[in-house]
Amino acid sequence: KEVYHTQASGAKFDMVMSTKEQETFETALSARDGFESIKAGLTRVDVRKAECRNIEDKNQILRELEQGVGFDECNSLVVGLMSKALVDQAKANQARQMASLNGDECWLACDVCRRSLHQQKVSHR
Repeated sequence: KEVYHTQASGAKFDMVMSTKEQETFETALSARDGFESIKAGLTRVDVRKAECRNIEDKNQILRELEQGVGFDECNSLVVGLMSKALVDQAKANQARQMASLNGDECWLACDVCRRSLHQQKVSHR
């Protein structure tokens, strides 16, 4: 419910992770299809499966969502916000990695990125 209202009101949404979660996330990003795999996981969001300590609160929240925006639209909004947050986290991670490289390593990383982008463009034609 909070994520939906964040989107509806135009407020800023930030994804916060513990140090351990951040390390796991960065490891997953480093995998060959890491970003796409994480992003694909977001598409399985279903607000009807959300947990709440108090079952009465959960039922009330679900009724509000169903009668208001609807579950499918709410799921779409949540996925959109979380996808943007994922991209922001990935960019921040990439910036941290680039900042830790020396000059030669930085040029090598840029060359690898350029080649990868070129291959993606060629494969999408």
